[in-house]
Order: sequence, then C-alpha cells, then structure tokens
Amino acid sequence: MKKRKINVAIVGLGFGAEFIPLWQKHPATTCYAICQRDATKLNAVGEYFGV
Repeated sequence: MKKRKINVAIVGLGFGAEFIPLWQKHPATTCYAICQRDATKLNAVGEYFGV
C-alpha cells in the first residue's frame, strides 16, 4: 500500500521560511506552496528553496 504525502503550505516567510527545509526533508510531506505579501520576497524564497 502506497502512503500518501501531506501537502504543506507555509504562510508568512519571515520566521516561517526556516521551516521549509524541514518540510522538504520529511518523508511524509511535500512543501507544496508558500505565501507572502511581498512579491519580491516570495519569489526570492521560492527560488532559493525550489518551491
């Protein structure tokens, strides 16, 4: 039986960005989306972590 991964979205990329690598490495989760009001910061963090 194949286990399904849980999709995780991080909202707020100040302190929240520190959790992205943790969710990416966890075997039962996929860091599926990120959300940030500042588009420049959103794009920079997204590119850095590949989200």
